[in-house]
Amino acid sequence: MNRHDSHSQKLDELDSLLLDALDGALSNTARERLNTLLRDDASLREHAAARLQEEVLLREELRTAEVAHLFDDEMPLPLHIELPEPEAYGSNHRWRWFAALAGCVLLAAAVRLVLVQAKTTPRALPDGLIAVDDQDNRFTVAQPDRLAVITRTINVDWQPNSLRPDMSGTLGPGHLQIASGLLQVEFFSGARLILEGPADFQLVSPMQAVCHYGKLRAMVPPQAHGFRVASAAIDVVDLGTEFGMQIDQDGQGEVHVLDGQVALRDPTGQADEQLLDDGAAVRFTSNGQFHEITSNRHAFIGDAYLSQLEANHQAQRYQIWHAESQKLRADPAALFYANFEDSDPTNRLVHNDAANRLTSDGAIVGCHWAQGRWPGKGAIEFKRISDRVRVNLPGRHRAITFVAWVRIEGFDRWLSSLVLTDEWRQGGLHWQLSDAGEIILGVHGHGNHFSPQVLSPADLGRWIHLATVIDPGTVTHYLDGRPVYTKRIRHARPFELNAAELGNWTPGPSITDNRIRSLNGRLDELGIFSRAFTDEEVAAMFAAGAPG
Repeated sequence: MNRHDSHSQKLDELDSLLLDALDGALSNTARERLNTLLRDDASLREHAAARLQEEVLLREELRTAEVAHLFDDEMPLPLHIELPEPEAYGSNHRWRWFAALAGCVLLAAAVRLVLVQAKTTPRALPDGLIAVDDQDNRFTVAQPDRLAVITRTINVDWQPNSLRPDMSGTLGPGHLQIASGLLQVEFFSGARLILEGPADFQLVSPMQAVCHYGKLRAMVPPQAHGFRVASAAIDVVDLGTEFGMQIDQDGQGEVHVLDGQVALRDPTGQADEQLLDDGAAVRFTSNGQFHEITSNRHAFIGDAYLSQLEANHQAQRYQIWHAESQKLRADPAALFYANFEDSDPTNRLVHNDAANRLTSDGAIVGCHWAQGRWPGKGAIEFKRISDRVRVNLPGRHRAITFVAWVRIEGFDRWLSSLVLTDEWRQGGLHWQLSDAGEIILGVHGHGNHFSPQVLSPADLGRWIHLATVIDPGTVTHYLDGRPVYTKRIRHARPFELNAAELGNWTPGPSITDNRIRSLNGRLDELGIFSRAFTDEEVAAMFAAGAPG
């Protein structure tokens, strides 16, 4: 065995010992071995510190007591310790004890130092979200510039430079530009608009917008009395409660009062205000001249027709997903694939739809059936800390791909389970989420791989697509079809799942901390495959399965 192979073996051994230590499962013999590795090799100490930096971001509630078994409580914890050279130890057992202890003190000090850094370093978050340095280390929503939220989209083709909604669907000031399709926009004032493309619609404030061109129908409740839609030629101020507006790209347009009354105002202030009552309509020129026309309320899409269009659109989306689902279940590498179509409330099994049927169905414990991404489609809901689905996935595999459609209802605890093996031994995998918005894959013997903070409270209640792929050389996390984390690894051992749970965890007796990892949310589709999916395959799954 050459020197490089020997060092690689020590790195693997150190990773395994560190994981056992942090899980509270380190035996006396293993503790002595950990001390020896840290004492004798500076590069191993540096490697341990790097591993712990990864761990502390995952272990939000880590306390000094969790690593107290590594060092004497009476020993002070300096940030840096110069260890004597091993040759200086001689036969003095006290020096040998101190060197071993000092190695663990250095390890614990690294934990404390990184914890301090983690608490004081600002998080980089999506627009409109900030993190607060509080005891729970949770997100808070700060959206001072948010004006409206998109609540419906049907076949929208966005223009390249258009303002786009953030992950929560909210919009700030800017130009909302679509080439085609329908949008329903609800302003924080309470005003609601149905916008038809092509359109260039500018959001200014919760009470004001500018229509450069396009067609819209505005529903304005008393709370938003005075809501204004401006244009180059004319401003329309709602006095209650509904109007339609259409502006051509040459600046000409029409205003139809569908209910209540509106005021027409000259943007230059040179002409007097004109009132239009229920049932009236005008056509105006690009220089603000207008004349009366016959009102046509059917020219503007209303709620009933929008709902019909939305239902048709959802039916089309469902058929596209169903075809993709059939391809996934036929994949020879499918160990377990559930599309949750069989949502009979009396059914206490999650059917494994994989065509090869190498593993059995999952047993539902406590969970209830709920609606999935489309009306009439099933999903499994996890609410109580006892809710889970038991599965058995025997075999050893060179690669694993996890995929799932998930609707998270709350980040209730530090870790939320997606798929966790009962036993935590070499090759075991834990796929889960943190309450800081990270996607995590724990690999026994190779640490935890966590994505950046890609989820936030703005994602609660919406369907998201998650995927994680691991093979002997790479770990990749995906959110909504896009890779958000990739890391090269070296993992020669095969992966094992065996007895495992969806949405929960039954830890072994040696695990004493963070035992409750129950999911608060729904699973609408879940697949576990014994091969590594490509970026293109994951993107295609998201595109086919996205409900909107």
